Amino acid sequence: MPKDESFEKLEPANLVVLGDKKGQSKAFGGLLVGIVPDEQYPDKVRYVCVGKDGEDYEVTGNAALSRRIKHTHIGCLIKFKFLGMQRGQRNQFKEIEVMAQPREHTTDAQKEMFPRWHDFEDGAASAAEAEEGEQQSEDDEDLGF
Repeated sequence: MPKDESFEKLEPANLVVLGDKKGQSKAFGGLLVGIVPDEQYPDKVRYVCVGKDGEDYEVTGNAALSRRIKHTHIGCLIKFKFLGMQRGQRNQFKEIEVMAQPREHTTDAQKEMFPRWHDFEDGAASAAEAEEGEQQSEDDEDLGF
């Protein structure tokens, strides 16, 4: 088998930009599974969510979101809603409503909608430990190229 056939193609993230312009979403919701640095903008983060379809989505962050969404929200269902543009003292900014549902209020029907919900049974730390264990075992393998 040629070496290229053993490689997996890396697809770009399903990026969600909140707003009312073409290609942007006015609302989005899912299971928050991570907060990662934005590679394009080092001072910003992206919020990784699993949608009802089981796919990962990255919601672009901004200052207003970073002041409200914390690592303690990982494993919770979360909703984002673009409310419009607001005028600040210096410039315009996006007004975004953020709602997080505490895990203890998640219904059985909601748990079934999000396949990875059970990865967070013991909170975000246990999911991170499980992922770290998987990463450790992958790191131990020979890369083969």
